[in-house]
Amino acid sequence: MAPPPERTCIGCRRKRGQAELVRLTNAAGRVVPALPGAPGRSAYLCPGETCLEAADKRRAFARAFRGPVVLDPAVHRAVARHTNVRCSCGSPHRSEPAAATDERR
Repeated sequence: MAPPPERTCIGCRRKRGQAELVRLTNAAGRVVPALPGAPGRSAYLCPGETCLEAADKRRAFARAFRGPVVLDPAVHRAVARHTNVRCSCGSPHRSEPAAATDERR
């Protein structure tokens, strides 16, 4: 049996299983979540605001889609849907609750 396909997150540049990432595509100059099985060029992103912000800051979307693009609000919603997933880069995402601390120490 073949191992599951891996893709690289354009935010943190770490490899993960394709099923763990959010697939994005370019639709007329707008980055949108890709429909399952949709053909064409795509980019993958870890589910979490940290990788989304890193990709946006580094202009990774324009490089991945080979031209100027605008981030559609649907991308933020697609990333926010995956609140219980931790990015392989190890950084906590804003959508995850902060770890509880014991202040009695």
